[in-house]
Amino acid sequence: MIKPTNVVILMIFFHFSIGYTQCIKEEKDTKIMAKSKLIKANQKIAKSVVEAHEKITDKVVGAYTKIEDKFVDQYLTHDGESIEDAKARLKAENAERQAKLKDEKK
Repeated sequence: MIKPTNVVILMIFFHFSIGYTQCIKEEKDTKIMAKSKLIKANQKIAKSVVEAHEKITDKVVGAYTKIEDKFVDQYLTHDGESIEDAKARLKAENAERQAKLKDEKK
């Protein structure tokens, strides 16, 4: 049950936050004009950093996937089984094991 005092506190907080955000917006508008070149430079740097991070992530994940596929192919496949089939089989076996452990804990 919501107490009347909590409602009043929430209303005061909401009113304060709206006024505060309006003041910040007005302050930012005046500062943006002076710092627009810095902001644009920072955005450009941020964009290049994000793009570089995405490229590195793609390379690392791709290399890991290749290593994983070779390991599965060499050690975990059965006769005539493809890598994808072996991964699916292993995933299903793991799910069964996890379900069995949950049942034992109950």
